[in-house]
Amino acid sequence: MGTETMRNAPYSRQVCNALKAIDGFTIEELPRLHTYSVDTSERVLKELIMFACCPSNHTLIILGRKHIQRINRKWRLEHILDVAKECLDFSDDWEYQRFLELVDLSAFELLKDAILIGKDSDNAE
Repeated sequence: MGTETMRNAPYSRQVCNALKAIDGFTIEELPRLHTYSVDTSERVLKELIMFACCPSNHTLIILGRKHIQRINRKWRLEHILDVAKECLDFSDDWEYQRFLELVDLSAFELLKDAILIGKDSDNAE
């Protein structure tokens, strides 16, 4: 196991444990997330969006982004904006910026829509 992998192991476990708490979901199932119930699949996506956008820990942000990219692209494009609206505070500069980065990486077709979400924020920045 390389140094980078060993350093990331506690964070990887944190993400895996958070997903496991959602109906026993495992990280290996991400490519088939779209076959799960809407409730379960959106809860998993919500958790990953929160990892990708909320923490200040770079490793957790990268892991969240990486795992979201493993989700079926068509399903991801259909759900990412609505789920993000449920769990993120777009008036928070940090969360909104991380969200735009996430959309640019994993659902770039939706970037204009993501920008418009932020325009509705009370935060002038």
